[in-house]
Amino acid sequence: MVNSKLLVPEKAGLFHGIADVENKKIGFATKVLLFRDGRDWHFDDSGNLVAQVDGPSTVIYRRTNAHSVARIEGWYGKNLLADVRIDYDKQGRLISAQGSNGNAVKYTYNKAGTLISVEGPNSIIGYQYKDELVRTITQN
Repeated sequence: MVNSKLLVPEKAGLFHGIADVENKKIGFATKVLLFRDGRDWHFDDSGNLVAQVDGPSTVIYRRTNAHSVARIEGWYGKNLLADVRIDYDKQGRLISAQGSNGNAVKYTYNKAGTLISVEGPNSIIGYQYKDELVRTITQN
């Protein structure tokens, strides 16, 4: 944290303070919330959570220009162990997520934009609604 400014709360609490920091894995300067237990949460200039660090484990949330999460990276030290890619439709609805193991989950919506199914590698979960509330959940 070279040339960083640390803001410290007036009363002791869950965190030490907030600092400006550059993290090479994240790729840009962030505001980091420094927890007393050693965890760090990194936020971008818009206030979006972009990374969580807990010891050697780091989870990075790569975002689109619209601030939606497009990719989630799971690091242990210098090793990328998990990489999830997330896609959205033109309306900004989640339509798929694919893990680094190749497994994918697909999301389907009706014409009104309501989620009607989630299809994973081993099953499909369906949702039926009544008065805009989930009435039935099916799995096959």
